[in-house]
Amino acid sequence: MTQQEATIRGLCQSLHSFANAEDRWNKRKSTGLNDDQLRLAIAEEFGIAGGAATAGLWYSYQGGANPKFILEQWPDMPPDAKEIVIHGKELLFLVRQILDIPDRSGQMQLFDGAL
Repeated sequence: MTQQEATIRGLCQSLHSFANAEDRWNKRKSTGLNDDQLRLAIAEEFGIAGGAATAGLWYSYQGGANPKFILEQWPDMPPDAKEIVIHGKELLFLVRQILDIPDRSGQMQLFDGAL
C-alpha cells in the first residue's frame, strides 16, 4: 500500500468513525460547504481524538479548532520516512477530493437550514 493509498484509507475511516457518518457526509455533499463549515464538519467527525493500528496501517486524528490527520505508518513505508501530518488547507483539499464535497465559498446563502 502506497502512502497515498494509506492516507485515503485512513482518512476515510477517520471521517466515518461515528454512527450515521455516511448520511451526514451525503447531506454535506448535496449542499456543499465553505471552508469554515468543512473544518467544523471534520472536527465533528474526528471528535476529540482517535486512531487505529491495523495490518501495518497506523494513523491518528484530532478534532477541535484545527483538526489534523497523522499517518504514522503504512505497509510500504520506506525505513527513513517520517510520519505525515495533514491539517489546514491541505486537509480541507483532501477531504473535498476524497468525499467529493463542493465548495460553496463565495456563494450567497439565503437559507442555511431547512424550511
